[in-house]
Amino acid sequence: MVLDPFVPRVATAQDTRQQNLTAALQIVFRGSAPSRADIARLTGLTRPTVSSLVAELIEDGLVVELGTGTSAGGKPPTILGIVPGARSIVTLDLSRQPLRGAVADLTGALTHHATHAGGPALGAAAVDQLLDLVDELVVLAPSPVIGVAIATPGLVDTDGTVLEASNLGWHGLALADRVGEATGLPVFVANDADAAAFACIATAPDEDGRDVVALRIGQGVGAGVVLDGVLRHGAASAAGELGHVVVDVEGAACACGNAGCLETVASVPAILRAARGRSATPEAALARATADAGEALARALAPVVGLLDVERIVLDCELEQGGADLAAALGTELRRRLLPAVARRIRIDVAGQDDELVLTGVAAIALRASMGVMWR
Repeated sequence: MVLDPFVPRVATAQDTRQQNLTAALQIVFRGSAPSRADIARLTGLTRPTVSSLVAELIEDGLVVELGTGTSAGGKPPTILGIVPGARSIVTLDLSRQPLRGAVADLTGALTHHATHAGGPALGAAAVDQLLDLVDELVVLAPSPVIGVAIATPGLVDTDGTVLEASNLGWHGLALADRVGEATGLPVFVANDADAAAFACIATAPDEDGRDVVALRIGQGVGAGVVLDGVLRHGAASAAGELGHVVVDVEGAACACGNAGCLETVASVPAILRAARGRSATPEAALARATADAGEALARALAPVVGLLDVERIVLDCELEQGGADLAAALGTELRRRLLPAVARRIRIDVAGQDDELVLTGVAAIALRASMGVMWR
């Protein structure tokens, strides 16, 4: 018998149990040392049910009793906490070469780092480097690995297939399947800018994570879009492909096949190339090229901000010591192109040079997909 996919499946007792476990675990993740009574109050479950759920989470090594809290008039409550090292996530960032990765614990802390020793690679060679790095990180993981989380440039569909990643020479690559077959682990693949945007959801206070555009400036230019606290992928998994918006119809050829794309003027290689072509001191040439890139970014981004009314932009730039200059130029030109009432609300934050925004974000994506929980 073939089930009609539009007819809801009746939830089983096992489904309900798993949903309740996830709800209890999420409260422990997000709460400030909650007790069993707190979980019962927040979920509406009975205390015996909550006690059973917590016992299972403790047995699985995910939750631990931290001690007793302050009494509100009766028996002091036993407060609960997550065991950070109970599980590991292997997380990788393919947006730059050499490829790099880390092991994340359940709190998102990156506990072990590794970088592939090989030089820049494309196509099948890049896949081989990725698999080598995954193997190395799995060995470094101090606890059971619940999944491999991969952030890659380019278009990625919901099945983990890289539809187009020109900078890596990948076209229609079933990356999740390829890595899953090689490792036997669940694999989660996301666009690198989407991963950066998801980090903003997963780690920021609620008021900072509702409407965000995360800009990634590296070998290419990408954006992740968060609206009302939800990461948006678009109808064809192409939301945020800002780097291939044409900003100069007579511009340089782009790896995607078009000419004059934003990546040809605002990516790190394009900025450095423009600086080398200027007759000025290296510092002045780089400053001018960075300012030009910021203005080009603003031209492409202003319609997006005007259409969606996004208030916060997070800039993650691989250009050494250039993030602040790029943000300043972007902010000046962006505000010039927007209504004053909109321009006044725009906030541009620069991710630190050593920031692990992408690795943290893709780990958060894997955590939600595998365990149904988020950090905040």
